[in-house]
Amino acid sequence: MSPTPSRATVPVRRRTLASAAALAAAALGASLVAPLPALAAADTPVISEVYGGGGNSGAQLRHDFVELGNPTAADVDITGWSVQYLPARPGPNTRVQVTPLSGAVAAGEHHLIRQAAGTGGTTDLPTPDDTGNTNMSASAGAVLLVEGTDPVECRTAVTCAEDGTIVDVVGYGDAVVHAGAPAPGTGNTTSASRDGAFTHSGNNSADFTVGEPTPTNSAGETVEGPGGESPRSRSSPVTCASTTSRAPPAPPRTPGSR
Repeated sequence: MSPTPSRATVPVRRRTLASAAALAAAALGASLVAPLPALAAADTPVISEVYGGGGNSGAQLRHDFVELGNPTAADVDITGWSVQYLPARPGPNTRVQVTPLSGAVAAGEHHLIRQAAGTGGTTDLPTPDDTGNTNMSASAGAVLLVEGTDPVECRTAVTCAEDGTIVDVVGYGDAVVHAGAPAPGTGNTTSASRDGAFTHSGNNSADFTVGEPTPTNSAGETVEGPGGESPRSRSSPVTCASTTSRAPPAPPRTPGSR
């Protein structure tokens, strides 16, 4: 028979277990509040503007759009990449809308992706560099820049941050997929955009502001203010480049709420 341990050893073990439990709880708490990693690296293009109110009531523009910007000092070929769209609160079976990309984004320049058209609006976008048929929400959603064209499988901010194919993500409104915190919600006449330097801190809320849409293509063309009809050269810190491709008009989308 083993000798009976002295009573003095019992509280020592309890204190040890309690200390271990406290450390584990502290570690768990730290992991829950740790900031999400920034998804866009400094050597890649980023999503610079998103707009989902095209063709809606009161909208000037006929189409939704996504704009990319290249904050680096070198041209970046995005052939084989895609922009992908998720609704604000996607479920396991939510369909991801994918728009393949082509060409290169010149250093300091823009790349305009035209998306679905509504039944209203009076003004076409400048000649887009790529086109898709994604019907974006005017108020809340998530746009992802992906190195590849396979639909992403993530449905939360945490799981998307762990996906190595995602180059950048912008969640606006109450979107659950975002970087840091979501950008403010937009409307039929407003977009969410970065500043002219394409500043990227890894926090959508800090990096994006809501204002009048300014879709800009690789030639530096954008649209006039409210009531304007013709594209004009955008006044910005970046230098304009030549447009390399011309895309045909996209078909109108079916009217409905979004």
